Amino acid sequence: MTKKTKLTRYVSPKGTAQYPYLTKPDTKFNPDGEYKISLELDAADASEIMSFLDEQLEKSIASAKEENKGKKIKEGDAPYSVNDDTGKVTVRFKLKAKVTPKNGDPFEQKVALFDAKGTPMSAAATVGGGSKVKVAYEIIPYYTAIAGAGISLRLRAVQVIDLVEYSSGGAGAFGFGEEDGYEAATTATEDDFTDETEKSTTDF
Repeated sequence: MTKKTKLTRYVSPKGTAQYPYLTKPDTKFNPDGEYKISLELDAADASEIMSFLDEQLEKSIASAKEENKGKKIKEGDAPYSVNDDTGKVTVRFKLKAKVTPKNGDPFEQKVALFDAKGTPMSAAATVGGGSKVKVAYEIIPYYTAIAGAGISLRLRAVQVIDLVEYSSGGAGAFGFGEEDGYEAATTATEDDFTDETEKSTTDF
């Protein structure tokens, strides 16, 4: 039996969550599902993690070249991007919800969630975009002939410092707040109306 190597885990700086899928995986492009989060950082907070990821990327590329001498190695991009207008940096993390090994039985994975004090959060927690979080992750070097050599960041856990709960709709989705005045006698559900603008953009 092959002994698995335990990967080193790292923790990101505190940043702003973007498009988090932390308790329910995204299945739009992968039917097995994928947990993911993009972490937006101010430039001043991102310099250290950018340098670290650049270093890890260089190691992955160098290793691929060493193991494939004589072949032209395509170099992958670092798992972050920089907004030229704002200078903010977005780092991308992901975790497969279901893994099917070449040898072995399929198994499922989940993201561990903790509050600001380090207490485990309920699986029913709804962490929305705009939440202030830290991310625990692992570096995964890769090389394939098609994708080339690079690294990905395996999402393992998220610590929620300031929670913004996810909301799929309601008046707030249209920019409305509360005002003094008329109150409806009955309340419609969100399914009673459709945002046609939103519908048209998601058809493409």
